[in-house]
Parts: sequence; structure tokens; C-alpha cells
Amino acid sequence: MKLTVLDMMKSKNILVLLLLLSSFCFSQTKNEKEERILQKNFPEKTSLSVALIKLKSKRILFYKETNNTKISFETKFKFNKHRYSIEFSENGTLEDVEKTLKKKEIKKLLKNDLNKIETFFNKNYDKWSLKKVQKQYIFNAKTKQHIFINNILKNEEDSAFNFEIIAEVKEKKSYSLKEFLFDNKGNHLSTKNIATSSYGHVLY
Repeated sequence: MKLTVLDMMKSKNILVLLLLLSSFCFSQTKNEKEERILQKNFPEKTSLSVALIKLKSKRILFYKETNNTKISFETKFKFNKHRYSIEFSENGTLEDVEKTLKKKEIKKLLKNDLNKIETFFNKNYDKWSLKKVQKQYIFNAKTKQHIFINNILKNEEDSAFNFEIIAEVKEKKSYSLKEFLFDNKGNHLSTKNIATSSYGHVLY
């Protein structure tokens, strides 16, 4: 059977489309690997930030993270009865600070200020359960990294924040774990599937 030029062009276009779709689906899945490391293996550029955190918390954990597209570094610690995680780029530039909210804080937010989030889940899923909610502050580079971190720990940072939510949802008779991002007004920004291999560290 001979293929015409038109047939070959059609086949090529279909292949390109499939590759694009595959790439899109892959990018929408959160597939992170986390490795515990020593402080000496942390980027040197983070030294002032790490020194500040050590003044605030007795126990700091250091991690190296790899995902689909990049390498980053993260510290995790407790301060004033809240869990924090601070993420830096591969070269040590601050990316964001995340503060985990307690259950009573989540209930208050959903009831009073963020009913948009609850409406979103009720509209899009048969069942849902919040597993982890964090306030996410994106570094804006208007101040030095350690000052930005200190302002958040002191609840004095006035920059806008997002809500990063890990939730178990049910759709089409199937349960899955997903990561949702909302702005501080409750508007949905993005959704990512979470790979099974990433369950452990995204929840804790």
C-alpha cells in the first residue's frame, strides 16, 4: 500500500498532537522526590536565611527536591506551633514560604472568608476531603530574602498569598490525591495530580 504525501502529512500532524498532549498531561502531575541532606550541602546563598531560621527553631530539616523539570532545596521546621517549609532554587534564591494551617483555622477560613473554595470542590467532585492547607507566600524580591522570611514569621508580611491545598477527591467512582492552588480571594488558579510516589512528603 502506498502512502500519499497528504497521508504522510496527516500522520505527522497526529503524531505531533499526541506528543503535545502527552507532554501536557505529564506537566500536570506533581511527581517530586525528596532527599534528606546535611546543611553543608545547602546552597551558600541561603546562609543568612538559615541563620535566621536557627534563631527561631531548635530543629531544622534540610532537603533536596527533584521533580519533572527542576532541582530545588527546602527547609522544614516548627515555629509558634505551626509547621513551615521554605523553598529555594538550585542556586539558593528564595522561591516561597509556606505555613501549614491547623484544622480549626481551615474551618474558620472556609466558613467566613473562603466559601469559594468549598463551592469549587462541591461543584467539581462527588466527595472531597482536605488533607493539608498551607498559606503560600511567593518571594517578591522587594526585600532581602532573610527579611522577607522574618516578616512572615512575625506575621508582618503584607504581600499577597495563595492557598495551596492537598485534597483527596472522588470523581467517576475513583479517588485520587490532588494539589490545588487558590488565591487569597478563593479563586481557583491550578490543579495538579499527585503521583503515588510523592504522597509521603507532600502530606508532611
